[in-house]
This record gives sequence, C-alpha cells and structure tokens, in this order.
Amino acid sequence: MNSNQVTIFDNELVKTHGVDAVINRVGFSVARRIENRFGGSLYGRRIVVLAGPGNNGKDGIAAAKHLVGLGAKVRVFEFAELIERNLDLGDLREVDLVVDAIFGSGLSRDFDPPRLPTGVPVLAIDILSGLDSDSGLRRGGSLVALETVVIGALKSGHLQNDGMRISGEISLVLRDLYGGSKEFFKSQNEPECHLFEEADLKGLIPVAGHEGHKWKRAVMVVAGSDSMAGSATMVASGAFAAGCGMVVLHTEAKSLQQLPSQYVVRSIERMWAPPLLDQLPRFGAAVIGPGLGDSLQISNMVRRFVAGADRPVVIDADGIKAFTSASQLKASVEANRRPVVITPHVGEFNYIGKHDGFKVAEDSDLVAAVRTMARATSATVMLKGSPTIVADPAGRVVVVTEGNSLLAFAGSGDVLSGIVGSFLSMGLDPVDAAAAAAFVHARAARLSGGFSTSPDGLIREVPRAIEGLSQKWHLDQSAYRII
Repeated sequence: MNSNQVTIFDNELVKTHGVDAVINRVGFSVARRIENRFGGSLYGRRIVVLAGPGNNGKDGIAAAKHLVGLGAKVRVFEFAELIERNLDLGDLREVDLVVDAIFGSGLSRDFDPPRLPTGVPVLAIDILSGLDSDSGLRRGGSLVALETVVIGALKSGHLQNDGMRISGEISLVLRDLYGGSKEFFKSQNEPECHLFEEADLKGLIPVAGHEGHKWKRAVMVVAGSDSMAGSATMVASGAFAAGCGMVVLHTEAKSLQQLPSQYVVRSIERMWAPPLLDQLPRFGAAVIGPGLGDSLQISNMVRRFVAGADRPVVIDADGIKAFTSASQLKASVEANRRPVVITPHVGEFNYIGKHDGFKVAEDSDLVAAVRTMARATSATVMLKGSPTIVADPAGRVVVVTEGNSLLAFAGSGDVLSGIVGSFLSMGLDPVDAAAAAAFVHARAARLSGGFSTSPDGLIREVPRAIEGLSQKWHLDQSAYRII
C-alpha cells in the first residue's frame, strides 16, 4: 500500500468497526508478536513503549496494556514526555525491548529520532518512525529496527531504499484486517502492488508433459557479436535451463557456431530483422539485445524487429540502448501489440527516461518510477536490483526482494533475460514471467553459494531452483500480499 491507500482503508475500517475496536485489535496482535519473539513468555521482561500523538501512538499504548496483561514490565513514554526529555532516553538501563510507536505511515515532515542506549533492540509498529512509507527514505532521521510488525499490509517503503536496510525482520500481522474493504479499494481504481514470495512461485511455472511439443515453448534469441559472444551464450543457456523446449540463437558471433546440440545456432546478416520476423510465429517468445552492439545499423534492426514482432519480446542490454527515449520505445511497442518486457539496470533505465524528464536516483521512489516508465513506454518494465521491481502499463507492480550481492557479476543479467524469455514462451503473463524469473534467478545464486558465483554456476542451479513446481498455467492472484 501507499500512504494514500492506507488512509482510505483506515477510514473505512473506522466507519465499519469504530476506532477503539481497531486499535485494540492491533495492540493485541503486536503484543502477541512480541511475546512470541521472547519464546512465549514475557514475565519479568522490561519493555519501553514510545508513543506518538497519532494513531500509531494509540496502537503502542494499546499494545502496552496487553503486554502488561502478558506479564511484562512496561513503561510508556508519550510524545509530550519525549519532548520534555529533549528526545534523550540514553539513561534507560536494562531494557529488553523498545517499541517504536511514535509516527506511522502518515508522517509528512522530517523526524529527529530519540536517543537510546547503545545496543537496545527496537521493534517498530507498522513502520519505523521517520521512514517515508512510500519511498522508503529516511525523513531526517530514524531508529534502526530489529523487527517491524506490519499491520494488515506491507507498505511500499518497507521494500525499497532505506526501508529495506533498517526495518529489520518484517512480520505481517492481521492479514485479514483490510479484507472487508477490498471492494471499496477496487472502487477507488487504485493500482495494486504485490510482494512476490516463494508461495507465489509454486504452481506458476508449467511442467512440460509428454504431449508438449518443443516448438510450443521455443525461444528465439537474437544476441551476441564477435566482441561479445559470451552474452549470447548466457541468454541461450538461461532460457534452456529454465525449461523452454528449444533455443534458436541468431548471432553475428562466428565463434558460436559450434555450441552444444541443445542449441540451434544461425548466423545473421546485415538486414536481419525481416527474415527473423518471418520465422518468429513458430516461437513462443523472443529475447533480443545482449551483446549485439550499439551501432546505428543494429539499433535500426532492433526497433524494426520489436515493432513487427507477433510474439512476446524481451529487450535487454544493447536492445534497450536502441531506443533513445520512452516515447520512441512506446511507438515500437504499440506497433507490436504483443507483450514487450524490458529489463534495464539503473543506467539503462535513465538512458531511456532522460529525454522524457524522469530517472532513478538514490533518493527515488523506485515503485513510482518503474510504474511511470511502464506507462510511458507501454511495456512491462523490470528494473533490476535489490529489490527488483516489475510494473506493467496498467499500473500493476510486483516487488521481488530475493536479490542479493551474489548476482553482481558479468553475465548475470544475460542469464536473467533468458529466463524471462523462457517463462514468456510458456504462456505466462509478462509481469508474472518477469517476477518469477527474478525470484528463480536470485534463488539459483543462493544455491550456487559463496561470492565466486559465475554465470555457469548460476545456470547449473536454475533447474534446481524451480524443481518440484506443479503444473499450472496462471498465478493465483490471491496468493499475493497487497502492499
């Protein structure tokens, strides 16, 4: 959820149930979560609650009452007392936990956090005070949490920028809290944002049966040159490892004509787009761009291919650089009328957006930026990073937080684009294909282990990362958590 959506939902909850009932339920759930954190017993535990002037503070006071009932020794500092102490709580000693309930998602100004004794663990209610619930950026300052107990639904700020680094362990309670307001939510025509989890992956990727024909899940790869032959190999290997039926690699790289038998390798000539478009209807999807080069001739061919494709297309690396603006990409995508997925890193994202006045910076709201790019290009956009954020032109967003530093090596992105192409060839929705690919890609990196992860090691683990998934051709949207 974003902060506007939280306000809408909270107002509806208060209308339906009354503010006291809602706050009491939140307080009880937070207290139970704290009890579980201490192994099921709070007797003798010393807990300090920092309660602000708004609803987040009321949640904290309600939690304090329930904590006392569960046997804890609780001291509450309300906002006025915090101000009187000049936010200095450094004299607190022998405290087992500090509960941050000063400000919630409605904070709209800079925040000066209280000073606590070194090493005291902090648990935040819903979101850390001082953290922007939309962008995930600190507003002035903030505490650093060991855990954040999120109420009802994750906020986009939990999943990006500072929010990922300082929120600690995320625990979601009262998942059904906003259940009665779903129809109201839909009536506001607000786009949804989801966190992609392992449960979403299971059952999403279809398992090829005996009746499946390799051409039904074939991927055309247009990649590589004599100076960047490895990129083509990584894309093709990623696609094949993710389960597509066949990979046909079209490349200028003469050194790739003797690849293993699972790949069909064909040379491309100067004017390669028209003949490849003639062949494309036999395929389930295409991946274009990695290692092609960025000459004017190549860029013209990429744009021509994308505009004429009648199958889903993944555009990566040099394919993205063929488009100098979001509006130029949009023209090709809308001529295509088939799904197009672009997979930029931050630099490529900014390259496309620079002429249209938007880019990603260190202080950007990434969810909003990717959603804007998707609408501006009419493509599904997957901004690679930690987190990876996927958005489609309708405004739907999926966030994948599984990524890690193990993926920061040359060739990693090429493997990922191949996995996306493979999943598209199986009939997955573009957002589902991109999000599932990002999750599998990150899981494969973890399975390969260590900091010496290489493209070959990553590719070997892709099948193991997705093994055991049952056959199902669409994602059950109810499995997502609305945020």
